[in-house]
Amino acid sequence: MSDTSVELDEQRRVYDNFYGEGGFSKTDPSDSKKCVLISQDWFNKWVSYIGRCRPEQLNCQSPSIDDCGPGPVNFSRIMENGKLKSNLLLDVDVKAITEDLFNNLSRWYGIDGLSSDIPWRDIYKTDKNEYTFDLYPPSIKLVSRENYANFVLNCHSHKTIGFVKSCIRKKNNLENETEIHLWDAQDKDELTDDETVTLKECSLVGDK
Repeated sequence: MSDTSVELDEQRRVYDNFYGEGGFSKTDPSDSKKCVLISQDWFNKWVSYIGRCRPEQLNCQSPSIDDCGPGPVNFSRIMENGKLKSNLLLDVDVKAITEDLFNNLSRWYGIDGLSSDIPWRDIYKTDKNEYTFDLYPPSIKLVSRENYANFVLNCHSHKTIGFVKSCIRKKNNLENETEIHLWDAQDKDELTDDETVTLKECSLVGDK
């Protein structure tokens, strides 16, 4: 058996460990702390490559990755200036894969670009006991109208208005009873004072 058939068999086995019939994920999200975003187009090419190349169809020599395979994992379709491009859709433009699968893919095909450009996402548990991640995690620039510290708050979209206010109080050594009001600088609207409302419900996702 050629090295190529062994490698393709391994890739099929790994794929089958992660995905069932129809491409549905078989992994338990609670088993992972992070996932990686890759181009859906690259993922589709990889799946096509390992699905159509049976061992009996291969020559003795390994097929060229450039001719048959998807090539190195390339993030240029989904990343720009170190950030995920705007308005991308999950499972249309972007595929979220587990850290273990990404490690395998990068070992087989390599990475085209800097490791610092890899878009990792934290997997977290919501208050409804559901595991999820943010395609565009909130990165909120908090600017005070008074003489308080300005800072950037990076968190997930299921954090609440109350959480943001607590971070402001902590950053500025304020008492817990200190009254704080928040405005969306982009829309010029005052945000709700209901501290149970999430950032996602306020449309505070991505860079704000």
